[in-house]
Amino acid sequence: MTALGNIEELYSGLTPTERNKLEQIQTDIRVALGRIYGDDLSDLMTGALVRESICHPDVIAAVSGVEGALPMTRAQWNELAVDLLNGNELAQRNVEFSRESRLHGIRSEELQKLNPQQRMNLARSGQLDEFVEARVSARLEAGS
Repeated sequence: MTALGNIEELYSGLTPTERNKLEQIQTDIRVALGRIYGDDLSDLMTGALVRESICHPDVIAAVSGVEGALPMTRAQWNELAVDLLNGNELAQRNVEFSRESRLHGIRSEELQKLNPQQRMNLARSGQLDEFVEARVSARLEAGS
């Protein structure tokens, strides 16, 4: 994570034109983060990554007027978003926690759907975990 003072110094040194460019770039970064991570990345962490993007070399170059410094395709914007996330340990932990919480919730729901006798029979046969994981995988593939 970049020191807040450095970010503020960079912002304060921008001209109005550079600030406008940066705002456009940061909007594209916010969209790319949303596209990749969806609800797994909190709004707070998204904001932090967007603010920190001013320290990324490609963003600095683009704001300074270097042509071709920014991504041109959706895949390249996604790479930039992943790069920003990988540079922030808290953001990585936020995504990991969100995903694990969602998986835990789905597992719990699937266990609750089983009647107690089914649950006991599957547990005794050693197949309960496998059965639940198969149902969780099916739900994830279906997008729910």
